[in-house]
Amino acid sequence: LSSLLESFSLIPTLKGEPRYRLAQNVATSTDFLDGSLDRDVLQNTLQVFQHAVPAEGKPVTNQKNSGKPLSASTEPLWWEEDSVPYAFKGV
Repeated sequence: LSSLLESFSLIPTLKGEPRYRLAQNVATSTDFLDGSLDRDVLQNTLQVFQHAVPAEGKPVTNQKNSGKPLSASTEPLWWEEDSVPYAFKGV
């Protein structure tokens, strides 16, 4: 019983400590495993993938080889109205 009373007497002291607040917030707002994760181990882990995703569609063309600027590929996005690009209406 005396140890329980001693524990309750520590609560006001702990609530004044920023480290206690941080630990309390982490413990109540995140998953236990996420909160105990060692970030250094995560950063130094080499990511190895076992499955390759095949490329789909046409390859991206090089502007120097094709002769077309990148803006030429965005021409279908311009809606022309009265031969003035819609994006510049009202300017």
